[in-house]
Parts: sequence; structure tokens; C-alpha cells
Amino acid sequence: LSGFEMLKAQEQADGFREKPVQASQPFFRRGQVGGWREELPQRLVNQLIDIHGNTLQRLGYLNISGDPAEE
Repeated sequence: LSGFEMLKAQEQADGFREKPVQASQPFFRRGQVGGWREELPQRLVNQLIDIHGNTLQRLGYLNISGDPAEE
């Protein structure tokens, strides 16, 4: 019940309560690895790295230089 297509269908049918009220797009959009690179503006990527960089690096989302890791 947690596959991407299932979650997307559930959101379409019943909504998704964690989705921000002001969001204009569905929460579950494409489910594609690396899709954020086409979706997020660079200023937001930089802000996320500034705020959460230590955690992102510890979890393997940033490389040793602090840049987003390749998929």
C-alpha cells in the first residue's frame, strides 16, 4: 500500500492531509529518482543544504564536498 502509484491514487481519491494547504500541485507528482533537480529552484536547494546539510550528508544525500550526491 505504499508504492508510489498507490499513494498517488489514494491522494487523488481522498486527498493527502500532510500536503501544505497553499500547495497548488499534488504532493505525489512523478515518483522519479532525481526529479527534484527539475522541480526545485537552486535557491531552495541551497537553503535546504544550509539548514539541513549535516543530516543530508550523514544520510548520503550530499557528497564529501557538500554538493548533492549523484543518484
